[in-house]
Amino acid sequence: MKVYLLLFLEVTILCLSTSKDLKAKARRYHVLNSYALSNITSISASEEADSVYIASVNRIDRLDKNLKRLDEAITGPQNDSADCTAPWCGVEGERVDNINKLLLVDHVKSRIIVCGSLYQGSCETRDWKTLEKIYNSKDRFLEENKPALRKMVCVSPDCNAVGLIGQGFTVGSPVLYIANSQDDVNAPHTTISALGIYSLNHSGKNENSLFGQTIDGNSVMDDINQNKPIFQYIFETGDFDTGHIYFLFNSQQVPYVKGYVNKIARICKRDSSFFSYVEMPLACDPDNPDVTIGERIITNAYFAHRGVHNGTLYVTYNFLKKEYSTACDYDIKVLDRLFEETLESCWTCGGYLNCGSEKIVELVEGECQISRYLTDDANVTQELLNENYLSFFPSFVPTTSVWCGTAYAASKIKRTKIIDGNIIYQEQNSNFSNIIVDDNQKVAFIGSLEGQLLKINLKENNKENRKYATVDIGEPLIGNLVWGIRDASHPPRFYAQTAKEVLHMTTAACKMYKDCQSCFASSDVYCGWCTLKNKCLAREECLSDAETEMARRWLKPGKDTCIHSENKLIFQRTHNGPIDILISNLPPLNARESYSCVYEGVSNISKPATTITSTRLRCVTPSPAQLPMTSSDSDFVEVTLKILYNNNVDILTKSVTFYDCEQYATRTDRPCYDCLKSKWNCSWSVAQHRCVSPSSIDSRTRDTWIKHDQIADCPRVLDLLTPHPFMPVRYPTTITLYVVNMPQMSGSHGGITCHFELDSSHHYNSIATIVPGAVGDPTSTNSGGKAQIVECSKTSFNYVGKKTQLQSKLTLTWDTDKTVDFKENEFTFYKCSATRDDCSKCLSADAQYRCGWCQNPGESNGGQCQIPELCNNRTFISESRKCPVHEITSFTPSSGPIEGGTEVEIFGKNMGATSSEVSEIEVADTKCTLIPEKFVTSTKIVCRTGKVVKETQGLVSVQVRNIKQTSKNMYKYKKPDVTTVEPLLGPQAGGTKLTVRGSNFNIGGSKRITIDHGFGAGVDCNDLSVVNDSMITCLTAEVTNAKDDLQLSLVIDGNYYLIPKLFSYKPNPQVKEVKTLSNSGHLTSYVGGGRKLFIYGSSFKSVQKSTLTATILDLDRSTQRKRHLLVRRNIKKSTEKRRRSSDEDFVFEADCKVEKDTMLICGTPQVKSGLESWTHLRTNAGVKPLKAFLTLFMDNVEITLGELTYLDNPDFHLSSSNQDRVAHDYLKIDVDHLAHSEAVTEDEIIVLIGKERCIVEPIYKSNQFLCEIPDQPKGDQLKYTLTVSIGFTTWLLGSVSYRPTKKSDYSTIIIVVVAAVVSVVVLFVVVCVLCKCRRKCNKANHDAMEREHELDIISPTNWMGAGTSKDKGNLYKTVPVNDRKTVQESPSSMRSRDQKRSYQVVPESDKTGKENLMSDDEA
Repeated sequence: MKVYLLLFLEVTILCLSTSKDLKAKARRYHVLNSYALSNITSISASEEADSVYIASVNRIDRLDKNLKRLDEAITGPQNDSADCTAPWCGVEGERVDNINKLLLVDHVKSRIIVCGSLYQGSCETRDWKTLEKIYNSKDRFLEENKPALRKMVCVSPDCNAVGLIGQGFTVGSPVLYIANSQDDVNAPHTTISALGIYSLNHSGKNENSLFGQTIDGNSVMDDINQNKPIFQYIFETGDFDTGHIYFLFNSQQVPYVKGYVNKIARICKRDSSFFSYVEMPLACDPDNPDVTIGERIITNAYFAHRGVHNGTLYVTYNFLKKEYSTACDYDIKVLDRLFEETLESCWTCGGYLNCGSEKIVELVEGECQISRYLTDDANVTQELLNENYLSFFPSFVPTTSVWCGTAYAASKIKRTKIIDGNIIYQEQNSNFSNIIVDDNQKVAFIGSLEGQLLKINLKENNKENRKYATVDIGEPLIGNLVWGIRDASHPPRFYAQTAKEVLHMTTAACKMYKDCQSCFASSDVYCGWCTLKNKCLAREECLSDAETEMARRWLKPGKDTCIHSENKLIFQRTHNGPIDILISNLPPLNARESYSCVYEGVSNISKPATTITSTRLRCVTPSPAQLPMTSSDSDFVEVTLKILYNNNVDILTKSVTFYDCEQYATRTDRPCYDCLKSKWNCSWSVAQHRCVSPSSIDSRTRDTWIKHDQIADCPRVLDLLTPHPFMPVRYPTTITLYVVNMPQMSGSHGGITCHFELDSSHHYNSIATIVPGAVGDPTSTNSGGKAQIVECSKTSFNYVGKKTQLQSKLTLTWDTDKTVDFKENEFTFYKCSATRDDCSKCLSADAQYRCGWCQNPGESNGGQCQIPELCNNRTFISESRKCPVHEITSFTPSSGPIEGGTEVEIFGKNMGATSSEVSEIEVADTKCTLIPEKFVTSTKIVCRTGKVVKETQGLVSVQVRNIKQTSKNMYKYKKPDVTTVEPLLGPQAGGTKLTVRGSNFNIGGSKRITIDHGFGAGVDCNDLSVVNDSMITCLTAEVTNAKDDLQLSLVIDGNYYLIPKLFSYKPNPQVKEVKTLSNSGHLTSYVGGGRKLFIYGSSFKSVQKSTLTATILDLDRSTQRKRHLLVRRNIKKSTEKRRRSSDEDFVFEADCKVEKDTMLICGTPQVKSGLESWTHLRTNAGVKPLKAFLTLFMDNVEITLGELTYLDNPDFHLSSSNQDRVAHDYLKIDVDHLAHSEAVTEDEIIVLIGKERCIVEPIYKSNQFLCEIPDQPKGDQLKYTLTVSIGFTTWLLGSVSYRPTKKSDYSTIIIVVVAAVVSVVVLFVVVCVLCKCRRKCNKANHDAMEREHELDIISPTNWMGAGTSKDKGNLYKTVPVNDRKTVQESPSSMRSRDQKRSYQVVPESDKTGKENLMSDDEA
């Protein structure tokens, strides 16, 4: 069951992995480019500008068609106020983001229109190439310009605005249409018009009228605002005189009531006052009773133009809380007819359809009524003009139709009768977010919030529409899908957007299909097979303009078929002539083009192919010598033939079969039968012992050949008469065979030979004779020919080795080397004596071998296993009860628990042929139960011990065939005792090494240690090892949850012995931070290693063994991973001595120490520079530092710590004399490659003079540092060794000699007195000039800073020493030295000297921020 479960899991994982790979592949081929940008609000593409524009929060980007950025303009944040309508309004505000709501391209004026949320939703114009703002002549005048920048778009972050630039009243005077979703009622601006019309016309000298609302749409559309419309799409049809503007939106059913009605509205382009405004409800409902109309919203739309007034509107809908989406189409002609029907119903029938009883019209205000002025629906009479009813029309506007509204007729009409669309696609568990349609190819592309792009093939009747591809984008698709800039060299492309990026996508990812069959199976209408490029490509990618009309160069799925060969190419190996290939859909060539033939793996030279007809090519076959050899178990070879176009494009790949009948003659079992049964219809010649193709037979000898349907005529062995196919060795045996159809031969034996090959040194050829007058019964054998008896002369066989048996085949030949067919050709030769060295083993052999035990008379031991015929004068024993008495030689284990249950293995000789012969077993006078399934014939008996009251011992006895024999050694019953275990806690990941102590552990058989995990469920320790009779070790197993106080038990042979102390599983260690004393953002160490890493986290004390490994990263990834795993396995074998193999030369390790539960200290692993591999790496790395990958192993817990940079070790040498030095003097040490503060700090450089520490002062130079010489040790020794240590590496720099100490004399006293007097004078002077010194303090500090810069001082870090980072005053003072010069000494170094330099600072990330001190020995 577990095997099937594992197999199921493997298949599931493979399927998921394959599915994931396919999704990634689809995205890779569909997404051509991407541009990362957040908060995108609008995308526009312009072929005239050859640009793509992206509007987002605070910026506008202009890109080329491949989404490479060309320009950008920053539009915010800026100071703004609810009272401002322009940047210069003068009202104090705050800086706010500019949400660019709308970006439209004005192709008439070569500019873009950008509308944003700043200044109450104002708009501005920018150059479409430079994105620079276009200013008008009155922008500098506040009062005159203020009305021009009106409230044009909504400002709330969640509201939506759509717009369109259409033709105005005259050519060259565009008009801007904007539809705004209702702002949030809590927003500062709530009076934005739902619909607005704005003139983009301007005079040459006055640009100020650009956004003046010359057509006022605010007041008449207030009622629409009340229903809080959410506009999703806007489009246009026709010219100014006859065209319309359409709006799609979701409107609340009742103001401020949840639930929406989906609507389309229309106005005439020449209607400047919305008198022609009509709205109609739309629907696109699936056949699903659970989906209600009130839950449906329009999410996006696309209008596919077909001419001036024709086209199809595609709309996507989501059903809220139902996870259901639909897409519908609407014919614009049908919608226009319904708009007119609505107007007519209101104006002529009072709102009733066809003046009947069904009311379909409502008005925002008033009622529909019949007007006397609408009796003529085609023309507006001069009477109406004279009465000034159409005074709102400019004089140049043609007024030829009443369908665009009038001032005297009902307006703002609402249709109530729902218009159902035609569903083109619907899907459950999906939320459609946008749509775009290629009307030429009839393909819809639908995006979803699930991050998928669906490709739908649209048919004439929508019932056959089919989703043929899904592209997993990985992020929700939002906004509009926008067609890209057209290019005749590839299929259409478009732009899509997610929350993070803009995607440049192709409609056809044909290149993801690698052969013609998968290309056709994709059902992608864009894709076809480009025959002369041998690729799946779109038509535009395949054909040049000159090739467009050339036949069969681009094959279309559903219309054409892939290029394929219609005939099988099968030839005999000896064929050496042309072959013709029938090829369908072979493209015809012009004079400069050609086809050629290449046999793959045979010859790399292509030979020209001859075109016989439009569907037939002729190639020349290779010679037989060029063909690959036929394998011994096959009779043919297949060669791949490629038809190439112009010698480099593979047009067709075809397999050519060359068969070989001749090879059957070399077969030893049934050459004639196999020849005739081959699928090539070969023929067999008995006389020639040859198999050939019928086409190769000479017509004059055709009758002497056996044809493929004459198998019964083959010479063959029918049956084995004697002996039994099991044949003993060393016993002369005669083999008798029935044969049929043997050829006529001269002589008594006829040249027939029987041949056996048992091994390389035992070959047997015996003469065979046809028994005269002995004829088989053809009817009984169904021989089909004359049956005869053949005898192989008597032969004694043998083979090398102690194999019990060996199989071999008999080869019956005539005329020296011609083989007779022999089907059941299997003989078994056996040795009774092989592996059967006693009577019980011998008699356990199968009865068909006839083995028995041959024993000399009067002998109780000795003998041999043989067949009766070879026993000669010895006694042949065939019954086990007559076998010699058994003998016990040993048993194991030698002791066990007094509770019993131990499986004792008893070894000996002649202990029964079967387990049934064992009648009784006793161990220490206690019954031991036989385990029959573990019985081994004659040599081993296994039994399970019984229980005894107390410790005891005794012999082992076994009764076989009613005879009891006892052992020579004693078996001991003992009682184990468990006293203690350590440690008592470990991580839940396991791997903790437990050590159990006690006595009598080295008894019994099976042992395990269990950890009770509650409710009787326990886990066993791994890798249990009995160290000695008083100690057992094991590694804890991994558990799911941490738990305290778990009972440990030692189990020996099923008997439980409780361990007195309890064990606790603790949460796995966690690492939060890794630092060095440098406290920098990255980890650095010398290759010598040993730099302390301070690892902060939790639960470190639950770990028993911690090891840090560094894997060098200057390797290829596969080798790197392999070596990482190798060292990981070695680390986990903590009880074994670790040995590094050659494959682990780039992985180094070091032990760690747990300081406390929240801190672990590890030394960086040392890179062994003596290895050749390390030298090789340093050579390849050049001047670059070496990178290593750090991994922390804590029992079974493995944590990645990141990268470590290794630097070359520094080089130290003395720069001054080291002789005649005194205490507290400064010793200068020069250094190369120090990398101070990066790979080492002052506290990590250990300078020793003898055994005393020479404290390193703050380092200001990269090539030198000072250390203060310690007090001279007591005694007469003056010379001490000088060493420098960093981590694991120590440098010997020679020695340092102290100046000899002299006894006091008068000169010394005088010097002391003079010094005291001078000190008093200096003190007085210091007091006098204190004020002046104070005034110059700042200048002194400044000069000190300059000196630091000149000396390349590297500032000490927070971890350099106590108080270093907190002193704000003068950090340095002058200290006298022996050479009468001065050096700068920091307060930290002074304090450390005062503290006798016995402590250094160790960093720790704790909440108090206090510095922890520990001694040098501890650190």
